Amino acid sequence: MTQASTMTRHRNAPHAIRRAVSAPAVDLDLERIDALNRLIDTCADSAYGFASCADYSNISRHRALFRKRAQECDTAREQLHDLVQQLGGMPMRGGAASDSLHRGWVAVHGTLCGLCDASIVAECERGESETRERYRQVLDQELPALARTVVERQLRQIESSLRQIRSLRDALPPPARFRA
Repeated sequence: MTQASTMTRHRNAPHAIRRAVSAPAVDLDLERIDALNRLIDTCADSAYGFASCADYSNISRHRALFRKRAQECDTAREQLHDLVQQLGGMPMRGGAASDSLHRGWVAVHGTLCGLCDASIVAECERGESETRERYRQVLDQELPALARTVVERQLRQIESSLRQIRSLRDALPPPARFRA
């Protein structure tokens, strides 16, 4: 029996019963919206992280890739924003607390490491790997066809970016070792 026929059948039932019958569908929609909102936050924080890394990188090839990736993250965020609205949800603004902590850690790590390109690339790789895992978690959930298509396409872009970042990492000389 479909959700609509269940609701029609219970139209004359008391309000509490009608609400209980429709609750699973509402919860599912809220879960989808929440999952997409988490990806919106992830994209916003990734864009911020890549832009920051571009600002501090000493290698022009790295700066170009990081700026391009920051723009791609902004575009992905806008697409997800539209999807949340299409699902009837309210798109989130700003980064999540854990991502804010991550941004703060990036700043501290960069300062302590003297903003060397190896540490910047390593942080981009770590952040992009984390982003990939968040996307995979969302894809493990039930999503509308359009949302699934968009999230899968964005995941492929993230995986391509991760390969490019690893290529940058592999091209760098080994980091200098501290001597006692």
